[in-house]
Parts: sequence; structure tokens; C-alpha cells
Amino acid sequence: MDILEITLIADDVATMKETNSEGISRSRRWVKVSVEELEKALTLREWTEVNPREQNLNLKPAKEMRKTLSGDSRDIFHYLNRGISLSVAECRVKNIKDKKEVYLKLSDIDEHGIFDGGHTIKVLFDALNKAEVLDEKHVILEIFTGVEDILFDLARARNTSTQVKEKSIANLEGKFDFLKEALKNECFYDNISWSENEDGDISINFIIQILTTFNHLLPDKSMRKTYSGAGSCETAFINEYNRNVENNQLNNVYYKLTPLYSKIFKFLDHILSNFPSIYNKHGYESERGNFGKLKGITYKQDFFPLLFTENNKRISYKIPNSMFFPILASMRQLYKEAPNGMYEWILDPIDVFDEISDKLVTKVMGVYFEKQGAVNEVGKTLSLWIDTYEIVSSYLKEQEIKELKKQLELIQANQ
Repeated sequence: MDILEITLIADDVATMKETNSEGISRSRRWVKVSVEELEKALTLREWTEVNPREQNLNLKPAKEMRKTLSGDSRDIFHYLNRGISLSVAECRVKNIKDKKEVYLKLSDIDEHGIFDGGHTIKVLFDALNKAEVLDEKHVILEIFTGVEDILFDLARARNTSTQVKEKSIANLEGKFDFLKEALKNECFYDNISWSENEDGDISINFIIQILTTFNHLLPDKSMRKTYSGAGSCETAFINEYNRNVENNQLNNVYYKLTPLYSKIFKFLDHILSNFPSIYNKHGYESERGNFGKLKGITYKQDFFPLLFTENNKRISYKIPNSMFFPILASMRQLYKEAPNGMYEWILDPIDVFDEISDKLVTKVMGVYFEKQGAVNEVGKTLSLWIDTYEIVSSYLKEQEIKELKKQLELIQANQ
């Protein structure tokens, strides 16, 4: 999509800027504009790729918004509504008399656009189109720059209500029952939050994200969404469940994976435990040094708990999903369908990882340095998901050749 440039006249602007310890400059501005001024920004409707939620204008919140716009003469819409949150490449503000001129530039639809407030802008544009706005109304635009590396954290934090609702309903409808049965003996079971306001450090959304990386039916392009799209993974899970109601979930890929669950979650913690030391040992080309000092990596001595490991074991690094999810997904070729229709391992993913971890970690770090430490860009790089898959695929072929040679040697020895 082409670059989008918008200039708006605002009643007021409040600005907060900072440069963090990693040298990343960010800004956050609250811009108060009249609803009519948004007619200059109709193209924003097409910049919603970074918003993980679909907008349903038939829901009660959207209907209430309409009432505030069309049935109330008071200018209070911006007090009753959270507004519209945008990530942009550039935001400049200039004083003009008693107003402000705000220039916005969006250059990458995967990183810029509306990540919260999709319902708001759709209702506003619809009301403007139908001339339903009663008297003057204002809306708050919350505009961020420099947040590309944390965009999906922002989007998840802002877009929780629909996900929580879906999670709670799915739990009540029994759609998580086979997950509960498969995980009931795991050490982390009591720490899973299955529904809204339930105690537990592990959201069922995260559980489903991890399991989705092992869905071998998904293409590499779809795999990229697993590292950031908790909501989309949950929707995929629910859709898969609904498709298999009549056959009692026997063809549900998530159900067929249940014999592998225990190893999958142990494998995740194994990656997180070993990734830093593997990098520190091998580095990447001329890059060497402390993993904890890298941009996008958080280091705190023995601070971060391994969620799926017994005895409250902790590690010292917080590693972004975008850096280890491609490794998780590369192992989705390590199982096959057993005679009973369920899945079984061909090889243990932990053993395979230990054999080729230097290649996998080096591949990830190569993309990391290519993207200059922009960890969000790492996860979005399709070639990384393909290359890590191919590394594991090559290893599998090598093992098959070794096994064939052994069988041939046995045949020759018995002749």
C-alpha cells in the first residue's frame, strides 16, 4: 500500500516523549479533533492491519456510540469514548493561531495504522456519511511513533475485551474441555487462566498460541501470525472446534495433538533456557557479546519464571515471541498420525533441537541483525519461518538416510 499522509487541524495536543535505555525514541500524543475533521482521514479505514479485532457495529458499545453522536447535543463524545489509537511513522505538530496543525505519515501497513478504536472510527465515518452527527462533537486521537517493536504488545493490551469475552464463552461451552483433560496432570495446570478474571499467570490464549505453531496444516505465511496474534489463534481454535462438532472432534488438529502437549510445553521452556547460551557461544558472524545487552532483550538475573517447568525455575532473559516461535513452528514436522488417529512423535523435539540448535539460533540471529534489532520485524520475516523449517527438514532427511544405511548394512551382514 502507498504511503499515507494526513494533515488535521486540532483543537489541542498533549505530547509525551522519551528515549529508553536501548536508545529507541518514542512519542505519544493525545490530539483532540472535531469529528468532522476526520473526513480528511477517510483512508485510515484501510489501515487496520495492526488491529487484531474485527469490528462488529451491531454490538451494544457501537450502538451506544451512535446514540451519543446523533441523540445528544452535548459535546461529550470524547469523554465517553476511549478514542482512536494509531501507530505512525511520523507525527509533527505546528501552532496555527489558536489551533494546532498535525501532520501524520504512515508508511507500512503492517506497522502503522489503527490498532485500537476500530469500532469508534467505523461508527464515526458511518455517522458522517449519513449526516447523523448532532452539533459539534470531538474525538481523541492517541498517536504513537517509534513503537514498531512493541506494537503487538500495545495491540494486545488495548484489545482484550473481545478476546476475554470469547475465551469466557468458549470455556462455558466446554470448548476447552479436551485441553483441560490433556493438561490436568501438568505441573502448570493450576496456573492456567481459562476465563475472564480467573487467577493464573498463563492465559489460555497463550496456550493456544503455542499449540497453533504445531499445526502442520497451516502454511508458513500463516505461521507468522502465531507469535503475535493471540486473538487470531483463539479464533482459529474455536473455528476448528466448531467444524468438528459432529465428529466429536476426531479430526480437530488441536485434539489430535493432545498426546504431544506435555512435550511441546517442555520444549518451549527448553528453548528459552538454552537460547542465550547458544548465542553467547556461537555469536553471529562478527557479532559477539552478552545476549542480555542486545536490543529488544530484557535481562534481570534469575527473574523470569519458566511457566511450564516444575520448581519455579527462573531464567535471566525475556526473549520476544518473534525470536523463538519460528523455532517452535519448525518442529511441526516431527509427528505423524498414529493408527488410532491421534498424533505421535517421530522424533523428540528437544533431542532434535539439541542436535541443530546452533543452526536454528544462528538463523534467527542472522535475521535479528539484518533487521537491526527490530524484534517485531524478525517475526514478520517470512524467509525465517521457511528457513528454520528447512533446517529441521534437512535434519530429518539425514536421519532417514542414516537409518537406511543401517538397514542396508544389516542386510549385507546377514547375506
